[in-house]
Order: sequence, then structure tokens, then C-alpha cells
Amino acid sequence: MKSKFLIWALVLFSSSCATNGSDDGYVIRGTIQGLSDGTILLQKAGAFLGYTYIQIDSMDLKDGSFMLTGKVDYPEMYYLRIADRNEVINVFLENSNITINTHIDNFSNSSVSGSTLHKELESFTKQLDQSPEREQSAFIESYIQENNSSEITPYLILKYLANSLELEELETLVSKLDKSFREMRYFEQLMDRIEVLKDVAIGQPAPDFTLLDTSGTPISLSSLNAKYLLIDFWASWCGPCRAENPNLVSLYSSFKNKGFEIIGVGLEFSRDNWLKAIRKDNLPWPNVSAVNAFSGPAASLYAVRQLPHNIIINSEGEIIEKNLHGDMLRAFLEKNLAHFN
Repeated sequence: MKSKFLIWALVLFSSSCATNGSDDGYVIRGTIQGLSDGTILLQKAGAFLGYTYIQIDSMDLKDGSFMLTGKVDYPEMYYLRIADRNEVINVFLENSNITINTHIDNFSNSSVSGSTLHKELESFTKQLDQSPEREQSAFIESYIQENNSSEITPYLILKYLANSLELEELETLVSKLDKSFREMRYFEQLMDRIEVLKDVAIGQPAPDFTLLDTSGTPISLSSLNAKYLLIDFWASWCGPCRAENPNLVSLYSSFKNKGFEIIGVGLEFSRDNWLKAIRKDNLPWPNVSAVNAFSGPAASLYAVRQLPHNIIINSEGEIIEKNLHGDMLRAFLEKNLAHFN
């Protein structure tokens, strides 16, 4: 009789563990007020945080409630969405028992409890938001260095710093992370970025690419001959890029006959918007695009994750400068091309 009771107790314990979250997995229980039915989607970021998503799970709501279970190998940022709606709840997911309460009209103020790492991320975000804008970058770097054993730090580097730091700065920051993170997907993405940045560092040969121009004709980078060739990564939807275009048009007019050339690489979501922007801004140089935003081959080759971004290569095909805009670009061209007729 005692053995039967023990077996029954073990069954109950196993069933309880399966729905309460532990090192063996997570349980997400949620309630969405103001919405009785619909489908909840659980996603995580793809190759680019905030640009692509991978579907992990889904469930139909029952009277506004849902429960999702699974297991993560390493904690990561996940996203809960309602199918066919734009609202998102961010959850830094770990193997624990997580509770979410929200209202369909106020997703941005959702209550998330049960994840220690999510609570830490909320604390970080609150401190960041309270910091003056001019001090935020310094705050982020300081926080990461002081909390390099926290499992949210690889995510913070990817989200806030990886796209803007130079190679040496990023290598230094990543090298200080806890060694146990090396199997994490975020850490692997940081190392991948470091390797690509090495390939396109100043002094390296510029990788060749071929993309279609506005008429559908393939154009290769290597087919363009100039003393100085500017690869201008831009987009029709990028305000700072569009603001810089009149300056580029002026410089192109002044220095084209002295050995200056531009190739515009549009990181676009819409071919029509790209063509309209080229016409409206009167861009006379070759313009190409894969119409695949940041996932296109040129953006991947040159590790482009934010705009505007440009690269200058010399007549030998060597990368010699990066991100010269406005007066800095004009000064470079005047110094190097003003004496040519």
C-alpha cells in the first residue's frame, strides 16, 4: 500500500513540474483583458534584432487566457503577439514560471513576472530612460562592463552597441563577457559580427557584389572605376539619408570629373518607394538594390546594420575610410581630388 501511494505521489509531482516551470522548461500563463478570442504567437528574433522573427509556438485564446510551455537552451528575448495585430509584449524568456497580465489596448504596459532576467532588464531600461540622452551610451557601456556575468548583457550589446561600435571596441567589450556565454546564440551573433567587421576593416580589400540597378541591369562594384568610390548605403525610409542626399548630389557634381564616383545601395522594403526616392532626390549615380532591407548581400558583406552608412575605396579596391558625411566628406574630397582637372 505504501509503495502504491509513493508511485501516485511521484506521478502528481511530475505532473506539477510539467506545468509550473523549472530548469526543465518554461510555462507562460497570460491573461489579455478586452480580448476574448484570437491567436497568441510566441516568436524570437531572427538574424537581426527587431527586423526578422522566428515563430516558436502559438495558441488560441480561451476567454482571453493562454498557456504556453517549452524549453530554452539559453535565455533570450521573445515576443508575444496577437495574430493580425501589431501589439507586442517583450519577454526575456528563461526556464521559469512566468505570468503575464495585460489589456489589449495597453500592451506597452504589460505586467510580466516570474523571470528574474526580465526583471533585471526592466530595471536597466528604466535607468536608461531616466538618463540624459547624451549620457545614455556611456551608461550602457558602463552597465555591461559592471554586469558582464549577467545573461542579459550579450543581448544589450547586440541591441544597443554592436551596430555602432568599431571593431576594436566591440572585441574588447565581448572579450569581457562571462565565458559560460559562448554557447549562447547572442554571443555567437556577436562573434559573427566581429568576423565580418574584420573582413571590411580599413585597409582590407573591398568585397565585390553584384546587384540590379533601377532598370534591372546587373552592376558589380568591381565594374566601377574611380580614384575614389563611395559606397553609399541608404534607404528611401531613412530620414538622415534623405537629408544627406542634396550634399552628395552637390559633391558628385563638383568631383565626378576629377575621379569621384558613387554607387548607391538601397536597403529597401519597397522597390516602388526606392525608385520614387531616387527620382525625387535626383540621384544621378548608379543605384542598386536587392529590395531586401538589411538582409541583402551587400549589407551582409559590409556588416551594415544601421543607416546612413558609407565606405570609401581607392583605385586599388582598398577600403580607406568609413562614414564620412557632410563637411567631413567634402574635406576629404577637396584634399585628395582638388588638384585634379
